[in-house]
Amino acid sequence: MFHKSMNFVFFAVVLSAIPCLAEPPFQDLTYDAALKAAAKDEKIVVIDFYTTWCGPCKMLDKTTWKDKDVIAWFKDKAVGLKIDAEKEKALAKKFKINSYPTIILLKPDGNEIDRLTGYRDAEQFLADANAALSGKDSLSRAKTAAEESPTDFKARMTYGRELAQRGRNKEALKELLWCFDEGEKHNPSYSGVRISFLLGDIVRLGGNYPPALEALRERRKQNEKHVLAHFDKSSAAGKGKAAKKKKGAIGRFLEDVRSAESDELRERACDAVYISNNLGESDRAIGFYDKLRAIGEDAKPLRARMMFILFDTLADARRYKDIMADGGDPLEEIDQAIAMWNMEKTLYKKDKVRGKEMEAMRRGYTIQSIARNYEVLVGAGEFDDADKAAKKLLEFEKSAQSYSALIKCARRARSLELAEELAREAQRNLPEDERDKVITAEELAGDSDEEDSPDNRSPPTKNRLQCPGNRRQAAPINWRQTNEPSATATAAHPNL
Repeated sequence: MFHKSMNFVFFAVVLSAIPCLAEPPFQDLTYDAALKAAAKDEKIVVIDFYTTWCGPCKMLDKTTWKDKDVIAWFKDKAVGLKIDAEKEKALAKKFKINSYPTIILLKPDGNEIDRLTGYRDAEQFLADANAALSGKDSLSRAKTAAEESPTDFKARMTYGRELAQRGRNKEALKELLWCFDEGEKHNPSYSGVRISFLLGDIVRLGGNYPPALEALRERRKQNEKHVLAHFDKSSAAGKGKAAKKKKGAIGRFLEDVRSAESDELRERACDAVYISNNLGESDRAIGFYDKLRAIGEDAKPLRARMMFILFDTLADARRYKDIMADGGDPLEEIDQAIAMWNMEKTLYKKDKVRGKEMEAMRRGYTIQSIARNYEVLVGAGEFDDADKAAKKLLEFEKSAQSYSALIKCARRARSLELAEELAREAQRNLPEDERDKVITAEELAGDSDEEDSPDNRSPPTKNRLQCPGNRRQAAPINWRQTNEPSATATAAHPNL
């Protein structure tokens, strides 16, 4: 028995010493060894910098790197390496890797030929790589595209990104700010990209180039000032004699003007909050909202239109009653979220490459969004509706993920009692292999800064769940609430 155990240990040790073989087109070589191999064979080195959590990186593995033409190209022209940027930190720092995937093309002496960021299918990768070998790197190609189409959002944004990748920060900021200030006027379909990917790019640029952050804060300041000045002006005008409503063509013209002003106010107000959210300055977003609340009913329509952006910020601050006052009906929002999911999942089934991954991600967003609205209802003391919201979520998906989301949100709403009930219900209703995955109320004990304060949101006894599945959350999954792009936006702009 002793000898068998020793043999097993020896065999395991030997196996652990054998390196994990890289799959073509990549090789099991160190960086220095790859440069030597490239010099010997008169090839270049191609490094795919990835992370284990990066969705586009996984898509490269499933598609581009398995393509026979790509594998043949590597065999003829390149020594390929796959580098986990979070493990090989020194090498990632050497090449200033700040987004994933980043594909670096190198000469055998280590000098950079080009870098390609983001997902590319096989055809696009080969086109870009061959162009780089012919002397036209991604920066020069992006510059040409931007010059040939100066009002094209994607071309200008791509050029800005390429400049930022190379540390040409001032020029990069100029391109990215044009996209933010002017791009949507010429490219309306990029509105979602503008307030998500683009703002994220500018904030990341600001990490190395502070004028980028200053530019965003100045735009926020001007937008807030414009919105508040509008209500000051309206208030002053309202003190005079009310004007009679015009009829006919003049009346319709004035209505159009008022409608345009309303749209501009909404866009400016939303931009101000988007900027605060991306800068991580939630106090500023809440401060702006509070100024609009102080205006009263005149600003209520605007506050309502801003709520989809402010929802998470206000929920994080436990401003549940404000959300209820200015937002929509959480139960209707849940129904809309589920309807949106049912519509979008048909798109995922058509996408054989990314469909399953996108579906899982989107389902998770839907669950979390519904749970946040459950939190709002509990926090606002609307326990009957909270029960209905919980039931809707469990009907959508009865899983450890759904129960955990509900438990966490009940705990955040300072209702330890509801969190504990949900945990017990999960143990009763879930299959055995799912039960251990459910987070417990005790694990979240530090999440609430007030354990059992007078403000603790526990429903009165008569409102306690009468049936097991009758208390959960509510909230429509709105991609704008989660600050994530919608599936349709991602599908339309997969390389952003």
